[in-house]
Amino acid sequence: MVKIDNKEIKVVILLNSTTVPSWVKYIWDYIENHPKYNVVSIVINSNPISNPNASFYRLLRKADRFLFKYSPDPFKRTHLNFNSEVKELNIRPIQKRFSDYFTPEDIQKIKDVDPELILRFGFRIIRGEILSIPKYGIWSLHHADHIVNRGGPPGFWEVVLNEPNTGITLQTLTEDLDGGKIIAKSFIKTDYTSFNRNQAALYWSAAELFKNKLDDFSKGEVHLDKVVDNVSLPEFYSHPLYKDPDNLTSLKIGVRFLAKSSIRKLKDVFYGEQWAIGYAIKSDIESSFFRYKGLYPPKNCIWADPFCVKKDGELFLFAEQKKGKENGEIISFKYDAPTKSFKNLGVVLKEPFHLSYPFVFEQDNHFYMIPESGSINKIVLYESIDFPFKWTQKRVLIDNIAAYDATLYLHEGLWYLFASIKPIKGMSANEQLHIYFTDNLLEGTWQPHKLNPVKHDARGARPAGKIFEYKNTIYRPAQIASYKYGYGIKFFEVIKLTPEVFEEIPVGETKPLWDKNLLATHTFNFIPGISVIDFQKRVRRF
Repeated sequence: MVKIDNKEIKVVILLNSTTVPSWVKYIWDYIENHPKYNVVSIVINSNPISNPNASFYRLLRKADRFLFKYSPDPFKRTHLNFNSEVKELNIRPIQKRFSDYFTPEDIQKIKDVDPELILRFGFRIIRGEILSIPKYGIWSLHHADHIVNRGGPPGFWEVVLNEPNTGITLQTLTEDLDGGKIIAKSFIKTDYTSFNRNQAALYWSAAELFKNKLDDFSKGEVHLDKVVDNVSLPEFYSHPLYKDPDNLTSLKIGVRFLAKSSIRKLKDVFYGEQWAIGYAIKSDIESSFFRYKGLYPPKNCIWADPFCVKKDGELFLFAEQKKGKENGEIISFKYDAPTKSFKNLGVVLKEPFHLSYPFVFEQDNHFYMIPESGSINKIVLYESIDFPFKWTQKRVLIDNIAAYDATLYLHEGLWYLFASIKPIKGMSANEQLHIYFTDNLLEGTWQPHKLNPVKHDARGARPAGKIFEYKNTIYRPAQIASYKYGYGIKFFEVIKLTPEVFEEIPVGETKPLWDKNLLATHTFNFIPGISVIDFQKRVRRF
C-alpha cells in the first residue's frame, strides 16, 4: 500500500505522438478532468521504431480486421489537445535491440519538471535512470497475464492457443521486463473467433482498469499485489517469450483458423444451443448435478436464469423465456407434489424491452422482483399484486446505469445490491462487479461501495444467483466467463461485507461436465426444499 499526500500529483505522460489511439484518449480525458492530477509534461518519442512484421502476418491481421470489426474501435486515432501549461518534451532515446534508454540531457529535462508519477503509453521497453525518477513509479500496461505470456502481440497468442481467458497486467516498471510491481490484474473472456475482436476488447478493458486504479490512487492509496524488491525468491516464468509469428507460422495459423471457422459454421447449420432448467427436490443442497431433473423448453426457445421461492408452503420457479430474436420475458412454474413435476404457468412479466434474471424475494409479506433490464440502463424493482401472475413497477432503484443480473442481499441492517456493470461500450457485461447499499429498500438512496468496482475479472465477477447462507457461512455464486459466455459457476465465501470493505475467497466451482452435450451452466439457486440450475445443451436443428 502506497500513501500519497493530499496535494496535486504531478504527472508526466510518455507518448509516441500527440495523435493517439482512442483507448489512450479515454485515459487522458479522465486525467485531464481530475482535480487531483496535474499533467506537467508530455514526453514525445521523436524516433519511434515500428517493429517489421512478416508479410503473411500483416495480411492475416488485415483480413481479420476487415471481416471482424469492433465498435467502438480502441485503435482509432485521435489528436490530444492540451493547454500551454503542459510542457512538451521531444526526446530521441538511445535505442538498443528492444529497449529505449534516455540520455543524461533528457533525464535532466524530465527531472526539471519534477514528476511524481509517469504514465507510459509510448516508447518501447524503458530502461535506465528514468525508472527511479518518479516516487510513485512509471505505470505501464502489459496486455497479457505476465505469469503465462510475456512478449506479444497483445491478445493474439491467447486466440491461437485457445486460452480461456486473456489477461491484463498493470504494473510499475522495473529493469525486469514484465516483472515489475503489480498494481492490478484483470481477465477477459478470450474471443476465439477473431484476433481483432479479442485485442479490441482487451484494450478497452485495460483502459478501464487503468482509469479505476488511477481513481483509487487519487483517493490516497493503491494496493500492490506484490513488491518485487521485498521477495527473496524470483517469480519464475516457464513459458516462451512470445513474438510476432514469421511467415510460415502465420500461414499455419491462418490455415488452422480458417479450418476451425469453417467447422464451426458447418456445426451451426445442423446444431443450435438451447438453455434449459434443472432442479432437485431436496431439503439440503443437491451437489451432484447429474441427479437434477430437467425442464425443457420447446424448439427455438430458451429457459434460463431460474429463481425459486416458497409461498404458503408451495414451490414456485421464475425464469427467463426467450423465443428466437424476441426480447426475453419472465415465466413462472408451480411445483405439483402429487406428480412430482412443475406446471408451466406462462408469462408473468413482459415489457417492451429485454428481461432476464428474475431475482425474486419476499420481504415483509410482500413479493418483489428485480429482473435484469440493462438495455434500458435502469435497475427496476417490481412488486407482485397477484402472485405469481401480475407484477407492477414499484420504483427505479438506480437510474442511468448499464447493470446486469442485480442481486440483493440484506446484511447487518443494510441492503446490498450486487451487479455486473458495463462502464463503457467497448467492454463486455461480464468483467466488473459493483456493489451499492442503502438502509431502506423502498425509499432509500443507493450509495456506491467505496471499493467499486470490487472485482474486475471475467472469471468470477458477474452474479450467478442469490447470495445465500449455508451452515453459518455466506456464499456468492458468480459466472465463469471462460471459453464461452456463462461457461460455469464459481462459488465465493464472503468473508467481510461493509460499505467500505468487501472480501471474498473462491471455495468451489461447477462446470458443464456431467453430460457430453452440455456447453454451459450459469445460474444456481437454493432454498430449503429445492436446488435449481440452468444449463445449455447442443441440440439438433432438424
